[in-house]
Amino acid sequence: MRQPIKGMSVGKWYLFHEGHELLLNYAQNNCDLLDILVGDNPDYNVSAEIRASWIKEMFPDANVKIINELPIHEDSEKWAWRTRQLLGYSPDLVFSSEDYGEPYARYMGSKHVMVDRFRETVPCSGHEIRADIMNNFQYLAPPVKAHFVYRIAVVGAESTGKTTLAHELAKKYKTVWAPEYGRIYAEGKIPELESKIWRTNEFVHISKSQGILEDQLARDSYRVMFCDTTPNSTELWHKRYTGNRSLRVHEAAGDRQYTLYVVAGDEIPFIQDGTRDGQLIRHSMHQEFINELKSVGLPYVVAEGDLDQRIATVSTYVDQIIARPLSI
Repeated sequence: MRQPIKGMSVGKWYLFHEGHELLLNYAQNNCDLLDILVGDNPDYNVSAEIRASWIKEMFPDANVKIINELPIHEDSEKWAWRTRQLLGYSPDLVFSSEDYGEPYARYMGSKHVMVDRFRETVPCSGHEIRADIMNNFQYLAPPVKAHFVYRIAVVGAESTGKTTLAHELAKKYKTVWAPEYGRIYAEGKIPELESKIWRTNEFVHISKSQGILEDQLARDSYRVMFCDTTPNSTELWHKRYTGNRSLRVHEAAGDRQYTLYVVAGDEIPFIQDGTRDGQLIRHSMHQEFINELKSVGLPYVVAEGDLDQRIATVSTYVDQIIARPLSI
């Protein structure tokens, strides 16, 4: 019976990108068991735990482990000793895209497999990406995109054009937008709307689901994404329908950060779509969103006028956000 081929690869994976994905895909396809080691160093701005989580998401069948880089650094022989100590065996194959791979593998008695050394298949490098993340965003792996994307929240009262604005902004910036999960849920609840029966557990569900939807779509984003409402906004809707705040709904929203909040203006006509019932309180809800953002000092802009005017207003801020130098 053939013995399983054991392979491994080690790196900072900082930031995990398409070149890394190419390397590990090749490794996984050419061995039976794959160990991936993630270098840990206090000088790195992104923790080893976060970087390891990116790889586990992309390669759930591999064994992902964290290895302390200190004090071995560039010493291949010490790296080989530390690797054998951590793994408990010498791998058959060592996969890398760097020249250090050959001596490192030799010290373990392993065969080195070089993959895309000159970046011909995927024309990017970790150094280039770290120096200018926004202009190399397309090379980032999906979970890394979700980590670094600028999230713009579009919030406001009923029938203020939030959905249209978020959708059109996403088209302009060639990125994704997260629809409002609560609207989908409310449409399914139409038969019960007449009695206005809403329960706290429903808002908890809506808040959690909004976050899940947003985080998943963020994995296909490009530099910025637009969110038609936020999990945190669910707190205000809970108050609207039940008369009070809820700690459970607040906790369900989690600690989410948005680079900018866009409050859709309430000066446009109210349009009844069969689910809305807030025409008489639209202005007060609009003001409540603004007051909420002011009270906690969050950055926001009010978008008013026709759609073109609103897009122009928001784009001024988004262009400035994207232009910020972002490197690690």
